[in-house]
Amino acid sequence: MKHEELKYSLRSIEKYAPWVRKIFIVTDNQTPSWLDTDNNKIEIVDHKDIFDKQYLPSYNSNAIESCIHKVPDLSNNFLSMNDDFFIGRPSKISDFFHAENKPKLFMGKKFNQFSKYILLTIESIKKLNPHQYAIFNARQLIFEKYNVIVNYNLRHGIKAMNKDNMFTLEKLFFPSFVQTQKNQFRDKSDVWTIALDAFNSISSGENRPYYLKPYRRDHFKYRLSFMRKMRDYVFIPLDMDIDKIISKINAIKNYEP
Repeated sequence: MKHEELKYSLRSIEKYAPWVRKIFIVTDNQTPSWLDTDNNKIEIVDHKDIFDKQYLPSYNSNAIESCIHKVPDLSNNFLSMNDDFFIGRPSKISDFFHAENKPKLFMGKKFNQFSKYILLTIESIKKLNPHQYAIFNARQLIFEKYNVIVNYNLRHGIKAMNKDNMFTLEKLFFPSFVQTQKNQFRDKSDVWTIALDAFNSISSGENRPYYLKPYRRDHFKYRLSFMRKMRDYVFIPLDMDIDKIISKINAIKNYEP
């Protein structure tokens, strides 16, 4: 954490989501030197507290995320965040959960089932990176169970989740959970269980996708309120040109998603 993203992520929660009951930081026997460990609202959770010990040590984020529902004292409804996710303005529980207490499944735009994202050739499958494989494997499991292709992708941002759903999901797809947890590093046999949870909720009719538009850059059109409708999200991939990165950072400063 060269730039101490976690520190500023925590500060954004404290400032803009004071309704959060407790924050669990899942680490591999690590505690940031700057963290106030006397703060009762924050708790360090070691991997050994949520993993089957035979699968440790683990350096696989897919495996770690497949275990987060086992964090002791975790609320039934909870938010899952990476250490480089930030909240940009005052928020409410209703920003993340529907009125019927179901998680909002933040998705990108629906794509055609016959697009390149769905009908993958053998050669294109071979070119997927491990994370893309984990999503592909999740989508394939859902197709095998429901004969449904979920043609949405989760936004790379805060995930609203339900603990009971995850325990049920683990029972439904237990071999996939175990296989993922066995992999100490990301592997093509991984399943991204957070995506699997969302795809399963949609395919079973338990929930529905929630379309979240991005601010693609800092642009004069977003100064018009109607152009900002449903736009509450910025993702900055650092492999972009520097001018595009700066434009996205300025969008965060100007529109506070």
